[in-house]
Parts: sequence; structure tokens; C-alpha cells
Amino acid sequence: MPQLVDGGVFDNQGVESLLKNECTHFIVSDASGQMGVEYEVYTDPVSVLLRVSGVLQDRVRTEGLLHLLDSKGEENVVFIDLRKGLGERGISWINQDNVPAEEDKIIEPNCKEFDVNAEVQEKLSLIRTDLDAFTEVEAYSLMLDAYQMSRKDLVQFVNAKQQPEAEWKFAQVADFLKEPTPEYLKQLEVAKSIFGKALLVFPWLWAPIILVAAVVLFYSWEPII
Repeated sequence: MPQLVDGGVFDNQGVESLLKNECTHFIVSDASGQMGVEYEVYTDPVSVLLRVSGVLQDRVRTEGLLHLLDSKGEENVVFIDLRKGLGERGISWINQDNVPAEEDKIIEPNCKEFDVNAEVQEKLSLIRTDLDAFTEVEAYSLMLDAYQMSRKDLVQFVNAKQQPEAEWKFAQVADFLKEPTPEYLKQLEVAKSIFGKALLVFPWLWAPIILVAAVVLFYSWEPII
């Protein structure tokens, strides 16, 4: 019987409960923020604690996925995350002579395999999904991105049947994912913010806010005699 679970602090991907229920096939959809690369290291206590927390969470997440793959086999697990298809740079270690031991390995983006522009994929991976508050553009973009990324991967399951194409509402943004416009990219750029997204997209909204604040201050002001 299919089971749908969400992760949390203890089990980021929510797979442990599925393993305990002896599920056989797994589709893991990871929309969590990935730990980014820091080119400048700060040593103040707050920065160090935040980075340590990020490293720890990334390590726990990785170990959970490796445990799933080891116990159930890669053929029974489909893992989808928002960094799929993006380019990578493998940085070589520095030897005792203070020079790189080998050349850095550059992996070029291949998002076009699922009809998504690399810049769009990068911006989608930075959207804050933990607040559960999305605009229609953000929601449709995330849904279509996952739909197109997973289409080929899900076929690997035993007895998987190709279903007829359905007319999904989120398909309305397909052209933007493939060939984004400046306006569309701006909305995705703003989507990574926690608060004030509407003000960043529509700066003119500041006018009524400032007007209301001015009126409130005017009528609440008590002059000092």
C-alpha cells in the first residue's frame, strides 16, 4: 500500500518510518535547501555555529539517504532534488607544497535533459519552501520542475506503467522554465526571500504603506508644549 510521509528534524527525508513499515520502493523528493559553498570563512561565534549546524544537517541528510540506498538498492529508490542537472566544481585538495594536487573537475549543467533552463533550476533550488507560502508562479514552477525531472527516473521501477499525458495546470509555465523572461527570473529571484516578497516584486506597494504610516504618526503624535 502506498505511504506518503513528510520529514522533520529527526528524519529529514521521512524515510526511516517507511523502512520500519517494510516498504519496498521509494520516491524521495527533497526540496530542502542544500548547504552552499562559502568562499570566505568567518570566525565569529554566530557564523561558526551556523556553519556547524549546516554541516551537521547536511551530513545527517546524506547518511540517511546512503542508508536507504544500501538497504533497498539503487534500483528501488528514485531520488529527486532541486539541484539536479546543475553544474558542479570539484575542488582539488592542496598538497604540502601549497599547490593543488590536480586540476579542479568541472561538471557542466545538463538541465536541458528535462527541458529546464540552468539559471531557472538554480533559482528554483533557492526558493524557501519551509514557509509553505508560494505565489502561483512559484508553485507551478516547482511542480512542473519536479514533474519533468522525475519522468524518466520513475520508469526504472519494476512494473512501472507509462501513463497518458494529463493536462496539468502547472504546465502553463513550461515555456518559461525552458526559455525564461527577465520578469520571470525576477520573480524566482525574489522567491528566495523570507519576508516582503510582494514589495520586492511590486515596489509601488511601498507608497500606500508609507502613506498609512504617516497618517498614523500624524494623528497619534502628541506635541510637547
